Amino acid sequence: MGSTACNAAKKASETKPRAVPENFMFHLTEEEVENTVSQFAIQSKQYLRGYLPYAFTEHGLLMLANVLKSEQAIAMSIWIIEIFVKLRETILMNKGVLLKLEQLEHKVLLNEQTGLRKT
Repeated sequence: MGSTACNAAKKASETKPRAVPENFMFHLTEEEVENTVSQFAIQSKQYLRGYLPYAFTEHGLLMLANVLKSEQAIAMSIWIIEIFVKLRETILMNKGVLLKLEQLEHKVLLNEQTGLRKT
């Protein structure tokens, strides 16, 4: 989100705490901020002005979209929600692959433990 939307989100979460419940948002840790900066999601730590930013769950973003009024904030909220939907779809599509990989990993471990490694 842009700085205007971020400031509005922070203000809304502080002035209307019931609008976005605590279990729908949390502060990033120092380590998470470092990772975010290193991946260029945040320009630099100075951009944060010494504050740990909030992170919102999917449901928190829905609640936030109802609180924020600017067109930019609404557009960004919709975009982020669409990302959550795509992420969920990707996870569901790959669930079978992940299950098969886990089964193969289990077989390899069993073979290594029993000394019946096949080539």
